[in-house]
Amino acid sequence: MIYIRTFTYRTLLKILVVQHIECENLGLLEQQLLKNNIEYNYVMADQAENFPDSIRGYSSLILLGGPISVYGNYNFLQREERLIKDALSRKIPILGICLGSQLLAKILGATVYKGKQKEIGWYKVRFSNISNDKIFYDFGNETIVFQWHGDTFDLPSNCIRLASSNLYPNQAFRFRNNVYALQFHLEVTKSIIKNWINEYKNELDQLKDTINASEIIKKTPANIKTTSKISEKFFSRFIKLVIKQ
Repeated sequence: MIYIRTFTYRTLLKILVVQHIECENLGLLEQQLLKNNIEYNYVMADQAENFPDSIRGYSSLILLGGPISVYGNYNFLQREERLIKDALSRKIPILGICLGSQLLAKILGATVYKGKQKEIGWYKVRFSNISNDKIFYDFGNETIVFQWHGDTFDLPSNCIRLASSNLYPNQAFRFRNNVYALQFHLEVTKSIIKNWINEYKNELDQLKDTINASEIIKKTPANIKTTSKISEKFFSRFIKLVIKQ
């Protein structure tokens, strides 16, 4: 089965979106791409026959999340890492979310490893070094975001830390002025969260003593309103980086 979908508009801009599992998609980010008439192609990371050898022809690269580890034995990740290095060499805007942020951290020279405990649900993050950042400059001191990860990473030496949480110091970072890595999920909607809870039910069952799926669902309506506002800011400004390059 081929998991590639193409959405085409009259534009010179085209974004490649690397997906690692069907249920983790662009979510709210898709609205910004549609609003700006930007063409985007989804490609599944583990589908070799559809995976491009080069980022040539694309204006930006987006790396989505997924339930695997950067340090796992997945041959297809080597192919994806080559693509990311190609994008970095061409200095186009890149956004990595969750697994995507961990891939960026690894390629930029940091260590990715299993965290001390999983963050699944709504957690507070604190922002830092954002006053001169093109995207985060008016995000304030802290906010609540949605998390779903068990791995983390050290901050690459040539990057700027932008967000931290109580459990993990590296929640977001920037490389140069157009490469962003987010450990948390600004793209989620209420339906995406419910879908993940069903999709990853076995994982949640194993964590039932520390993670309560019902509580996550209960907290979602209020928190998603705040997240949606922040998401619109972040994604619209990232798209401006793509447009202005």
